Amino acid sequence: MTRHLAVMVVDDDEEDAMLLVYELERGGFDVRWVCVDTAEDMRDELERGGWELVLSDCAMPRFSGREALDELHASGLDLPFIVVSGAMREEDAVDALRAGAHDFIVKGRLARLLPAVERELREAQLRRRQRETEARLAETEKLRALGLMAAGIAHDLRNIFTPLTLHTGLLRRLVADRPQAMQSLCKLEHGLAIGVQVIDRLSGFSRRGGGETVTGALAELAREAVELCRHRSPPQVRLVVDETSPTPPVQICPGEFTSALINLIGNALDAVETTGTVTVRTGAGAGGAYVEVVDDGPGIAAEVQAHMLEPFFTTKAEGTGLGLAIVRGFVDRHGGKLSFETAPGAGTCVRMWFPTPLPAQAAPLKGAAGAASGMP
Repeated sequence: MTRHLAVMVVDDDEEDAMLLVYELERGGFDVRWVCVDTAEDMRDELERGGWELVLSDCAMPRFSGREALDELHASGLDLPFIVVSGAMREEDAVDALRAGAHDFIVKGRLARLLPAVERELREAQLRRRQRETEARLAETEKLRALGLMAAGIAHDLRNIFTPLTLHTGLLRRLVADRPQAMQSLCKLEHGLAIGVQVIDRLSGFSRRGGGETVTGALAELAREAVELCRHRSPPQVRLVVDETSPTPPVQICPGEFTSALINLIGNALDAVETTGTVTVRTGAGAGGAYVEVVDDGPGIAAEVQAHMLEPFFTTKAEGTGLGLAIVRGFVDRHGGKLSFETAPGAGTCVRMWFPTPLPAQAAPLKGAAGAASGMP
């Protein structure tokens, strides 16, 4: 079977480069290659990306193998780097390996080239898998720490809120004949109730679980979340709901869903700042239902995209960096997918997708408004 391979050859002699490519093609590779002989050209190709292997001469008039290796290290890419030289002393080879080269080949003895390339490609793949595993372990550890922190915060807040709710009951009896005071007390009780619901969500996150799961449509819950966010919307920002595509019922925790959607809407409102449009759209697709939040703000920079789902990462002066991590945890627990489409200057679309439950899983939704009463 033909194996595709993208090779960067660092050499000032294109005929020598073609010999290396020919040797790889004889070994069964379909080679896409480029030949560079200056630091600038190599840097440009590394930034362009898509390369899997670097074969470099040791000494050239305008460049050297050591300089090429330094350029590769500076790029941050982990590519197999094999020195291929016509005349290389043993001490030069040792120095190259110590500097980070993976192997060296003498140009007159290219029989070693193919096995060396295959070995280093396998090693590079193993290193990539190891980095991915380490990244997942680090993410798991962060989430575990976040869960422990959430459990501690929930415990402390519950100790504070419980006596407050008892005192409001006493105040209700004392101000029963004072309508204005009773109205203020009702607002206080409503705020305390929301605080208790936040504590319950923190407790659910620390257990990696959530509230009661019911079966219902996303559209009604999305409308309610939008109405709860309207007070945050600046006068010149349009906050609209698009329900043109009907949604099939999904199995979901209404309170968690509403909290997650409010978080995404809040991020979108912050992105458009003083003028623009934020659209909350529901629809069906790929065996499930989705809700997406679309804004016409400045988009998300590439360096932020790489980290924005990490716990505690934030670009806001007063942000905690927990919002998107909690949203992702909620979506994962429901078997869904969280995805982003964004580009600088082109706005952002964040989508939560949830699978449609099997018929045997269906349970009636006892009123969306009642189920979502635990919303922040």
